[in-house]
Amino acid sequence: MNRLAEPRSVTAGRLTLSVDRVEVTSHFTKVTMTVTNGYERTVNLPVFGYSQLTSGTVTAEGEPFRSKWNTDVPPDQSRTGTVVFGEPLEPSATSVTVTFTVVFGVGEPGGPNALAVKDVPLKPA
Repeated sequence: MNRLAEPRSVTAGRLTLSVDRVEVTSHFTKVTMTVTNGYERTVNLPVFGYSQLTSGTVTAEGEPFRSKWNTDVPPDQSRTGTVVFGEPLEPSATSVTVTFTVVFGVGEPGGPNALAVKDVPLKPA
């Protein structure tokens, strides 16, 4: 079931991360996202050990082998993919935060070290 109430995005430097869909099953949560890279280098947003979904007091880690996520985003391009997080959301959850705790490859002073789309609104379960 898609719980996303409305898309939400964040821009840091010339990198934008948008949350396009939040699908909840009884076993996990799938988040479809789009990354747009305005830098002159390929950036890398890895799932394993560097992606998290937080709702309330619960934080789930991204599962790279269940996800359909291209970690590399070439210069001046966008990539859309899905990251699977190993926990279902609580039915009472009203928002989530999706975080990539490290962004590799920006290579410019003042470029983002991490990306977080905070307070993504959810529809009731």
